[in-house]
Amino acid sequence: MFAARGYAAATARDITEEAGVANGLLFYYFKDKAELYEEVMRRSLDFLGHEFFDRLDVEQDFMMRMYDVMRVKLEQFAYYPDIYRLFLDSYLDEESAPAMNMSAMREKYAEKLIPLMSSNEDNSRFREDIDCELAKRVIMSALTGMGEQYIK
Repeated sequence: MFAARGYAAATARDITEEAGVANGLLFYYFKDKAELYEEVMRRSLDFLGHEFFDRLDVEQDFMMRMYDVMRVKLEQFAYYPDIYRLFLDSYLDEESAPAMNMSAMREKYAEKLIPLMSSNEDNSRFREDIDCELAKRVIMSALTGMGEQYIK
């Protein structure tokens, strides 16, 4: 319901009707719509994160891993458009969504991804006079930045 209508337009009645449960049951488990929304966001991010890391091939060199990261993200976007729409709406319309620390949620996965991107590394594609770690950080930042610009 949040993905289809956005946080502000989704009412508790809409949510319970869609779920086929009584309104009181929703508020038995969640104190309000904001708490439900936060739980939906957390679970959605956990689901995508677990699937992402399960599908990522870390036995490749850095450049192929970066390609793999983009491939898996695009496939997830195609398979789970409602989840990505939910994240996109929360990112673009921060005023109508409850105050959540989405950046902290994203950081949790970034902390897991960075060491993974550096494991089993083959730096042969980089020139010898290049600081490989710095180059990798620049590449990852550029790709992340391009994604952020595309979203905006």
